[in-house]
Amino acid sequence: MAATPIYDLVIPKGVPLRLSIELENTDGTPKDITGYTFAAQIKKDYNDPSAFLSASVSIVGAATNGEIRVELTKSQVDQLNASWNESGAPTAHYFWDLLGDNGSFEFKILRGKAIPEPTVTSI
Repeated sequence: MAATPIYDLVIPKGVPLRLSIELENTDGTPKDITGYTFAAQIKKDYNDPSAFLSASVSIVGAATNGEIRVELTKSQVDQLNASWNESGAPTAHYFWDLLGDNGSFEFKILRGKAIPEPTVTSI
């Protein structure tokens, strides 16, 4: 079995997060995700028994197009603690992953670090 692809999220504080993901079959065609369910969570540590944040995951348009959207609200994003040093490098992060379930088996789609980024401007 292949390793789960790693996708690190840099999440700007003060604005909602919206990430669109297009799932494909091995031949590059859109994956039909009819009947699938998805879940994404952020944890402080992989071993934490419960999620720090749970993202909203929805199918975009027709399920036959294979597109999903992962979203965090502004208030969820603002719960993440941003910690950066003077050089502009993050000094702390969380972990996240995205799972799917087609009714027969669960599978991991993506995983990585969730890095909150301070935001200077506000609108």
